[in-house]
Amino acid sequence: MTNEVVTIATLTYSRAELLKSQLEASGIECFLSNINVIRSAIGTGVKVKVRKSDMNNALRIVLLHDEEYGKDELETHDIVEDITKVLVPVDFSDYSKKACLYALGIADRLQAEITFMHSYYFDMMPLVNFSEPYTYQINASQSITDIKNRAEEEMLGLKEEMLREAHEKQYENINLKTYLTHGIPDKEIIAYSKEYNPGVIIMGTKIHSENSNQFFGNVTATVLEEAKVPVLTIPGKSNFSGVNKTNILYATDFDKSDFIAIRKLMTLIYLFDVKIYCVHIGNKEWDSVILNNLKNHIDEHYSGYDVEYTLIEADNILKGLQSFIDNKSIDIISMTTHKRNLITKFLRPSLTKKMLFHSNTPLLVFHA
Repeated sequence: MTNEVVTIATLTYSRAELLKSQLEASGIECFLSNINVIRSAIGTGVKVKVRKSDMNNALRIVLLHDEEYGKDELETHDIVEDITKVLVPVDFSDYSKKACLYALGIADRLQAEITFMHSYYFDMMPLVNFSEPYTYQINASQSITDIKNRAEEEMLGLKEEMLREAHEKQYENINLKTYLTHGIPDKEIIAYSKEYNPGVIIMGTKIHSENSNQFFGNVTATVLEEAKVPVLTIPGKSNFSGVNKTNILYATDFDKSDFIAIRKLMTLIYLFDVKIYCVHIGNKEWDSVILNNLKNHIDEHYSGYDVEYTLIEADNILKGLQSFIDNKSIDIISMTTHKRNLITKFLRPSLTKKMLFHSNTPLLVFHA
């Protein structure tokens, strides 16, 4: 058994050599495979292997290596500042208003400015009458004006309603602005978020059915994938009870982007009373070692937070997480995006409908 060799990392050639030297400096024999023998300097996918008896100690060094490698990226690209702006795209629906309520509570605690944004969309193509182009132009112009005026009225009504809500809840730090534009909503939201630079985007989602309009739900999914800032989605059936004690599930897939996502999460929640459940679903024997290393990282950099670490053995990711969510009364699910990370398993059509649009639990997504 002690002679069995296992792969602990797959890296570029240069990083594999660096890790090999670190392992050997700690007395762990290391082997590299899948090297391009002709042009080794540009090799990719080099496998780093150790004896199975050394696996646990080796994995600790691998994780420290990854954390150190990620620090340069964090310092140059992912410095997280205090959140001073919250962007809330709205479509004036009931589920959209529920997102506004969440935004009020969060912005009040963070003393952040809120902007309600609405993009009214007018598809002119079905109205085209090629035999009467002049009539079409007049009707289209009148329709666009009507839509814009209606959007302005609804935005004013929403702002007044939310200001009343803020007054009733005795929020003292509400600075509420509005922004109207015309265009396809998901594209306009992404474009404006780059200009406005919010610390978080908060959006409402609703359950899909055959008889429901799925447009805004698709907008939410697009923003989740393309926005460069954290996105908090609020399902229409979620129950907002104020910003009190909040249970947050952070779902980790053991990627180096965890360190960046956790930093962003802590920046968002540091003024709130929260308990964090750091959860990984898997059954590999070294998963507990990796989870313990993540615990050490959080303990070292974010001491004082109430964090519980759990390794769940479940073949079905969705069912495993949902069971944990129910048992622990989770208020917010948090995860980070990555090409090979946990979120990609959710952003398949069937799982998206179940988790994003059918769940009653808000979803907070960070971008690595």
